[in-house]
Amino acid sequence: MSSFPWPRTLTTLTLKNCADLSMSSLGSLMSNPQLATLKRFIVSGSNRNLQPESINAIPVFLPELSSLSIPGDLVNDSFFDILSHMHPPLPLEDIEFGFPSLDANVTFSTSSLITAMEYGLANLRSVGFSELFCTNQRILEDTEIDDFIHSRYSKKERRNSKSSFKNGVEKSDYVDDDTIGVYYI
Repeated sequence: MSSFPWPRTLTTLTLKNCADLSMSSLGSLMSNPQLATLKRFIVSGSNRNLQPESINAIPVFLPELSSLSIPGDLVNDSFFDILSHMHPPLPLEDIEFGFPSLDANVTFSTSSLITAMEYGLANLRSVGFSELFCTNQRILEDTEIDDFIHSRYSKKERRNSKSSFKNGVEKSDYVDDDTIGVYYI
């Protein structure tokens, strides 16, 4: 893959139906410096050999993303532990826990996501969940996430967010300004 001539203006990449998206394959792809321009990265649950370690590596290899969509069942607390230690905060504004790869259950804790939003995910404006993850408990936890995000974006902050910068990071064109909080896909 290192010899593939990626377009210099590539901003969005979707990986779907890959035969091998193991840690070594995905790591090799993401470590390509030509992908530094990516702002939106989508990893479908229909890829083979996906592992939580592959998902954990994404923010490390692609720290300039403003939008990330990943299979929700492959995200665990270690993903948010990594994000909690990223400084300065990532420009990531939107994260989607999409259609699962194997199991229709979310295995990370809401508290680990909220802790990450206090540190490495300080620019996060919206969190999407596949409808397959919707349970009564999930909806209650999503309310907690939604309340946390909305508390960061009071009316005063929304007026200030018209600026092209937030927390020293330029706002993205890849995230809808009106989407603040939790949504379902």
